[in-house]
Amino acid sequence: YQPSERVIKKIKSEFSNDISITVVLATWCHDSKREVPRFYKIIDLAGIDEKYLTVYSTDLKKTVKGVDISSLDIQRVPTFIV
Repeated sequence: YQPSERVIKKIKSEFSNDISITVVLATWCHDSKREVPRFYKIIDLAGIDEKYLTVYSTDLKKTVKGVDISSLDIQRVPTFIV
């Protein structure tokens, strides 16, 4: 996967320190296995520090042990919330 340089430049120019990104994924999910590495490649190329990320890995019921993510209303994974 090779992201567009134009897109990377746009993300770099518009990202600010008051933005946070929440990623909800599932290791059992084929879409997560495909899209999450692509997402990480994009943020790496854009120079976004991982301190701006919160990542949750869900079970089959889309719940996370010890964390209440019900307010996120996750219907499908992966979900990226900016």
